[in-house]
Amino acid sequence: DTEGRILLPKHLADHAGIAEEASFLGKGDSFQIWEPKALAKYMAEARERVALQGLSLPALKPAGGAS
Repeated sequence: DTEGRILLPKHLADHAGIAEEASFLGKGDSFQIWEPKALAKYMAEARERVALQGLSLPALKPAGGAS
């Protein structure tokens, strides 16, 4: 809209488990919208998988938090 907001259709919000808050994950020239706790869990699991390979990931830095 004119305020720069986006409307997430209910069926997509329901599919992602998004209710009041959402987190945006930048993916280069696109982004993903996650339920914040689901994203935190996904990132923790990704870090574990990477650590098992002897690698590391940079710290996750929220860009303005949930909206």
